[in-house]
Order: sequence, then structure tokens, then C-alpha cells
Amino acid sequence: MREQPLKIENLQSSQESKEKKKKTLEMKIGDNTYMIETESYDFEYPKNIQQETGIIGYERTKINSASLYNIIYDISLKKGIDLKEKGINSITDIKMHTKNGEKRVVPSEITPLIIEICYDILSQLSNKQYPTNTVNHMLSAYTSDDAKKIHKQDFKADKFFLQKIFDIDLLEKSQKRNAQAFNFHNSNIKLDVFDKKTSQFKERIEFHEIKKYSNELQNDKVLVNTNDGLNNFSGDFWLGQIDLMSFGFSMDDNLFKEYISKAFNYYVKKQEENPSLMYGKILEHLIAIFTFNKKRFTIPGENISDDDKELLENMRNYIKDTYKDNEYIKIANDLDIQKFIDNRYRIRGTELEIPVLINNDEIPQLQWGHAKYAHFFNEKGFNFIEFKHAEHLPKKVQG
Repeated sequence: MREQPLKIENLQSSQESKEKKKKTLEMKIGDNTYMIETESYDFEYPKNIQQETGIIGYERTKINSASLYNIIYDISLKKGIDLKEKGINSITDIKMHTKNGEKRVVPSEITPLIIEICYDILSQLSNKQYPTNTVNHMLSAYTSDDAKKIHKQDFKADKFFLQKIFDIDLLEKSQKRNAQAFNFHNSNIKLDVFDKKTSQFKERIEFHEIKKYSNELQNDKVLVNTNDGLNNFSGDFWLGQIDLMSFGFSMDDNLFKEYISKAFNYYVKKQEENPSLMYGKILEHLIAIFTFNKKRFTIPGENISDDDKELLENMRNYIKDTYKDNEYIKIANDLDIQKFIDNRYRIRGTELEIPVLINNDEIPQLQWGHAKYAHFFNEKGFNFIEFKHAEHLPKKVQG
């Protein structure tokens, strides 16, 4: 039987630690130094959820909205811009990018400065990892402000960190509530369906069509994978949209690295079995994610783990086989592969997709809490999340 949905009611609100840890961030901006006070809370999920998801818990750091706003206001005022005169009186009034004046926006002269401040805060809180050394997804980046509100409600009410990415169990509920909100990260996703026993390819479908396979999924007859994946930006946020709820996936996290490794080997096998499926883009993106901002993809001899060596060898062989007859991209040795990756993907601001697998026995469906970092603004201020994970992917739990 297919694995059963987690019972996660009343988790995040009821089990967050009451013990507060205080820390001061020092930021130098121009000729001025600012001190920002933060409060941190630890949260740990119950053991059954840890075992089912590999998500142990998280540390949540909060910066009071008034403190952050006062710094932004002070810096803006020094540049001759009074935000209050422009109707921007709090953090929640700051909208970095909106459509045709739907909301008040920050003056263009101040936007880069606010982005710089928030990037600096995230960098300090993540030990210089997020967002520059992660691949980052911005929730609701392509939707209207009304849809963003619905996503924010879901974020609070549905225990979002444990929600699966491309969660088919929420499909009907999401469509009924708001079709536009449902489309926030599902609209362009294509799914490939396979017979689970024979591995025979059945068909490629739109995401919403997966409902016709409900019984077969429930009875463990089919497995599904995306033909593309969750869109991310490497080392940056799309258009600098620092004000959106965002998640950063890190290859320094063992659980996520194992996910990428297994996903790569899975798609290579499916490509060999069904060449017409054309998984080249997915495989290149997986290579790019694995090697992003790291020296894992280097000439032989560097001190790397045995698991990484095996995967890198598979990646080298894939690239050589794929491009050996391409007159424009000549791949002959490891140095050529290094150059290939550097030229194609190892730069900030590249869009990369993380594929998602559904009902796979060896590779669990990716969840938002499998990111290493997240951040969001709310009426109380700026929130930063650092997730804690198990060392390895969880084993599938049968119903």
C-alpha cells in the first residue's frame, strides 16, 4: 500500500521551545554600524515524524519588525527619502516587486539597499551559506497578491514544512479553494507515469490529470516522476525578491545530497530504458546542483568521499556519452567536463529545477522541510529557519 499522509495537526504552534536564545548581529552599512537583536527558538518534531520524513526539526530566529524597519528607515532618510511620507510605515508595507502598483512599493533608489541589508542578515544567520551557496525557491513568485495571501494562510495553517512538494493529496482541496493559488507551483508540471512492477512507461500527463491514477497509487501499482521540477535560482533570489517566502536547498546537507545523488541515478536508468523521454535537461540540472559553488566536480585526486567519487564518475560518463558526437561541445576528459559545468551552470542566478518522485520505494517525495534554510516576513518581523535533518533519507513507511 502507498504510504499514508502524516498526522501533523497542532505541531508547529504547540511544540516550539519556550526557551529563547538571544544573539546580536552587527552590520556595517556605509559609514554606519547597526546592532540587531535576535531571538531564537528550537523546535523538534515527534520521533515518528522524524523517522518518516528525515526532518528532525528546526531553529527559528526572529528579528522584531520595528527594529528592522527602523534601520531601513534610518538608512533611507540619510539618502533623502522618507519612507513614511510614501506610505511605507512597517515591514509588511515593503513590497520589492509588484504588478502595476497593486501595492505600495519601495522607491527604486532604496530597493538595492534593502536587498543588501536582508542578504547580509541571511548570510550572517546561515554562516555565509544562504542564499549564495544554495539553490533557492521563492514561494508564490509568479502569482498575484491575492494568491500570495492564500499561500501565506496555508503556510500558517497546514504545517507547511512537512507538506510534500507537488502534493497530489492536496490537489482536489487546492483546486476547490482557489484555482489561481493552486497554480503557484503546479501549473506547468508534467508527470511521467510508470508501471511499478514492470517499469514500463505508461504516459506523460499534466499535473491535474494525476487524479485518474488515484486508485493505482493507493494500491502501489504505479510510480510517478516529474518531467521537470521545482524551479530554483542558484545563489540568489529571482529578481531579488527578498520579501517572498523562500527556501534554500544545500548540497552541504547530507540528506539533500543523498536525494540528488539517488535522483540522478534514477533518471539515468529511466533515460536508458526509455530514450524518448528525453531527461537530458533534468540530468544536467542535477549535475549543476550537485556541483554548484563546490569543488566536488574536479580532476581526479582531490580528497572526496567514496560515495561522491562514484556519483562523479557516473556524471562524467553521462556527459561524455551525451556530448561525444557534438561538434560544438567536445567532451574528452575531466578538464573538459569541468569547463562544461563552469560555462553552463556554476554561476549565480541560473535557474535550476529539482525533480520530484512520487511513490518511489527508495527515494521519498521531497518536502519543504528538506530545504536547509527558509525565511519569510510577517506582521511580527523577519523570520529565519534553519532545518535539522537526519544523515540519510528515510525508509518508506507502508500503510
